[in-house]
Amino acid sequence: MEYFITSDVHGYYKELIIALNNKGFDINNKEHILCICGDLFDRGSEPCELFEFVKNLNEQNRLIYIKGNHEDLLEQCVNEIYTGKNIGLHHFSNGTIETICRFCGENEKIIFKPSKRYFIYNTMKPILNFITKNAID
Repeated sequence: MEYFITSDVHGYYKELIIALNNKGFDINNKEHILCICGDLFDRGSEPCELFEFVKNLNEQNRLIYIKGNHEDLLEQCVNEIYTGKNIGLHHFSNGTIETICRFCGENEKIIFKPSKRYFIYNTMKPILNFITKNAID
């Protein structure tokens, strides 16, 4: 086994792939394992592509995923939206809102529409379930 360790990817899928390729990571090599030490999402513009990539690695038992504070923020933000609580401003500055919007294929206005709560929750539920099930806290 050969391990490739990273952290704080923050939704930058292309940059992650470039860095992994530069270090010799081979997507087709079953002996290559990716370890992500937290903060998979927020800030970057490619959370959907990143999620599909890590989900694929996880299905092949080639992912070690440690939960970071941005995974906690994502869960917290989705719950705030779903329950109608005031959304903390830190969710905007940390990029959590942008991440949710990218997964939902919507702009930030969706966050403030009570009629979209269930849509946001149902869209984000598989991502949150993946984190809960697969990330080591």
